[in-house]
Parts: sequence; C-alpha cells; structure tokens
Amino acid sequence: MPHPLRDPDTFAGTAPLTDTWKPYRGAGGPVWCPDDETTGFWSVFDYASAVDVLRDPARYTSRAGIRLAQPVEDLSHVSDRMLIVADGLAHRRLRRPHSLLLASDRLTEAVGQLRAMLARRIDQLCATGEAFDLMREIAWPATALVTRALGFESSLHEVLQRAVEDGFNEQDEAGAVAGRVDLFGLVVDQVLRGDGCAPWDDVDEAVLNIAGILNGGLETTPHVVATAAMLVAGRAFDQHPGAERAQEVEEIIRLSSPAMHTMRTVEVDCSLQGVDLRAGDRVVVWLPACNSDPATYDAADQFRPGRARSLAFGFGPHFCIGHEIARLEIDTVVEVLMAAPGELCLLEQPARRASTFVNGYEQLMVSFRPTTGRS
Repeated sequence: MPHPLRDPDTFAGTAPLTDTWKPYRGAGGPVWCPDDETTGFWSVFDYASAVDVLRDPARYTSRAGIRLAQPVEDLSHVSDRMLIVADGLAHRRLRRPHSLLLASDRLTEAVGQLRAMLARRIDQLCATGEAFDLMREIAWPATALVTRALGFESSLHEVLQRAVEDGFNEQDEAGAVAGRVDLFGLVVDQVLRGDGCAPWDDVDEAVLNIAGILNGGLETTPHVVATAAMLVAGRAFDQHPGAERAQEVEEIIRLSSPAMHTMRTVEVDCSLQGVDLRAGDRVVVWLPACNSDPATYDAADQFRPGRARSLAFGFGPHFCIGHEIARLEIDTVVEVLMAAPGELCLLEQPARRASTFVNGYEQLMVSFRPTTGRS
C-alpha cells in the first residue's frame, strides 16, 4: 500500500496541516516511510534537517526529480537542462538566463498596471456585495507579472493559468496530462514566434525552463494570495500596526507554504541528524511542516511579522528564482485589499485540495461588506 504521505487525500479537507505532521514530530531528523510502490522514502519535518538537505546538492541532488510522484525515467532527457532538476555547473549556467528574465526592476510599469487592474476589480466586487471566488477573481489574475516577464500577451494569462492548474491535478491523470500538453504547446508557440527564446540559446532549453517558470509562478503564488486574503479578513494586520510590509509579506509566505514538498536523492552515503542514509535514497522535505517547526517558530500557527525567514521559497542553490516577482505580487494584493472600499469577509472555511505537492485551495468564497474603510 502507498504510504499516507503519498496519498493526495491525506492533505485534503479543512483540518489544520499541523495535525498531519504530529505523528512524525518527535523524530528530530529524517523519518523512514515504507511504501510498496516506491520502495520507501525518508521524510524531513524539521527546519534544521531541511536546511542541511537543501543547501548541499553534492550530497542531495535534484537531478533525479523534486516531486515524490515523478518517475525517475521521466527526467532522463531534462536532467541538467531544466533549472529545477540541475545541479552544479549546469544549474549555475541555467540560472543566469532565469535571473535576466525575472529581474524585478524590469517590471515597474507592470506592477502599476497590476495594482490598477486589481483595484478596479475589487471596486466592482465591493459595489455588488455578492459572494465570489477569490481564487478566480483575485489570486489568479495577481500572477500576471510572471507571464508579463516572459513576454506573453495578457490575453493568454488565464489560459496559461488554467493549463498549469490542470497539470497539477493529482486526481485526474488524463486531465493533468492534457494540461501539461496545453502548457507546452503555448510555450512552444511563444518560443517559435521568436518572443520567448532569449536569453536562452537553445530552443529546447527555452521551452523546458519557461514551462518550469510558469509551473512555479502560476501554481504557488495564488495560494499565498489566498492566505493573505484570509489574514486581511481576520484583521490580522491590525494586531501588528508597527510591522513593515516586507515583514508581513514574509510571514504570509511562511504561513502559506504553497509547495507541499520538495525532494532530493542521496548522491553518496551520508548521515543526516545522526541517521545513516544510502546513495539512491530519496529524501522528501515537507515544507509546511518545516515552516511550522516549534523548535524554530513559537506559536507557529499565528501571524507574527518579523520572524526568521521560512523555507517556503527553498534554501541554498535552488532558492526560488522568482521570489522577487512573487513578493511583488503578494505585496500588491495586500495593498489593494487593505485599501478596498469594503470589508473582506470569509464566507466559509476553505478546503485544501487533494495534493501531495501543492498546499492550497480549489476555491475561497468571500464577499465585501460595506464599510467606511479600514483603519
């Protein structure tokens, strides 16, 4: 039988994720998870062990995949050609064109346009007072900076978002395959038109890595936006009037932890927190667990700006290449929600989607209640 942590349904529902991690917390290091279908894997739930794994690609490589559900043979043609499954010199080579494309200083005008677009939409939603799904109306459009940075027409943003969303569906394999095919088709079209190949010299690498950026940026940030909206609705920001916006954004990211896990494969026999690991063993870092580790974060379920930076964007060489854009998008959403001419109200407790890889929601039903404004 598959281990519970490999079952998407384990993570679905409204129960706190902290309940999922409780059985594993006492280990203080990697925990062996027997699994009939994968021969088993190690799991990491504490911050210190996660840092040790993520900062050391010589011992823990990404080349064999970063997703627990990804068959190794699927990656033989992309290893060291796609940033997320590259290490060492190949990783450094691929990181440079990513950095050029995703530089936040190229997006000053786009940030202003995003802010204006979200503000207009929020004004419309406030005027009606009707219930709406914040994921579709606010969170998805908020990731427009990513597609803008990659040169896609704004009219394609929703199509790209839907393809990425479908591609991560762990309960509909046919639908997931169709989503991935749609995404690669859109990216290939962009590259062949000459709009998206630079700064890569190799067309295949351009397609692989642009798709990788879209998968990362369009699938994770909406769930961080959802967390920000729930905090606004709960007036959490009002409890920390002296906090800087950058601190608030970092704490939103920690509480959200939109990537459920990342995986590495042991390169050479080694020891992690006193536990012997063998070459070929897989080590799965459960990021929301590490970002709520009580040894690092006191009262981890509470919004407390100013804490130590979380591992939501990773750590070490594979620290998220798009983190600056993600922070800009989150900061912009918080700004417009706090300035809304109505009070955001959560209409129901959202249910997490059934996924081992994405920590987020299918929908977030909310409405705006008339008010004279937030203080």
